[in-house]
Amino acid sequence: MRVRCNRGIAAMFLQRLSVVAPSQVLRPTPKGLYCPPGDFYIDPVRAVDRAVVTHGHADHARAGHGAVLATDETIAVMASRYGEK
Repeated sequence: MRVRCNRGIAAMFLQRLSVVAPSQVLRPTPKGLYCPPGDFYIDPVRAVDRAVVTHGHADHARAGHGAVLATDETIAVMASRYGEK
């Protein structure tokens, strides 16, 4: 499938991205890597309200997160370790 893009809109989008400081998008915190615009943590090292868990290692895939976004395989690893909830 081919997607067409309006060059003016794409250029404006890229220009706005270039003025965004990296710390506005991702920020290290004691709980883990935090994304302020999305209000979630990526592979947090402590329980958080909203987590994106990229793999099933115990340092990230832990019990106590409020909401988790992860692959089915990572969720299965977490469920086998900590139960369905």
